[in-house]
Amino acid sequence: MALTDPDGIVGAYLNGIPARRTNSPGPWVSSSTHVEKLMMNRPDVFRAAAANEQAMHALSQAGQTDPSRRNMGRMMEIGLGIFSYASDRDKNFPDSINALFDKQYLKPPLEARSLITGRPYVYVAAGEKLPEKSSELDQFILLYDDQASPEGNYQCVMADGHGESIPVNAVVAQLRKRGK
Repeated sequence: MALTDPDGIVGAYLNGIPARRTNSPGPWVSSSTHVEKLMMNRPDVFRAAAANEQAMHALSQAGQTDPSRRNMGRMMEIGLGIFSYASDRDKNFPDSINALFDKQYLKPPLEARSLITGRPYVYVAAGEKLPEKSSELDQFILLYDDQASPEGNYQCVMADGHGESIPVNAVVAQLRKRGK
């Protein structure tokens, strides 16, 4: 919609509040802003924006029930517990995920099991230290779900706290390099 009249639509937001008229008869004179004028002259732009907002909300709501998305959320919650534990213990990762529950970094009803398969997540950082170089954190796998996606990826949580899907062969290569 903005491409039909970029100066009129985007410009309304860039022009700011119009200057007060000096010859107005008093403080009660209404002065419309550029955006208000745009709303009166081009209601189609705002209808399109409202429709876009509704569509984006519906798309977000639909994704909330996606098992792989919920699974990644659960894994990232566990990853945060792992990272918090390591931060409190000289950057040493716990020996097991159970230690996170024992030390109250994670609490039931959270389970360290895949929402897709019901199997435990594969925790691969046991006995290791957080990498010293911050540039290595986003490549260091803490845990993963060993159920490969149709594309051949594992869901993984990295030491910098983000989650991503990584090709199975790349996960295997990293674990081999780390002696796992």
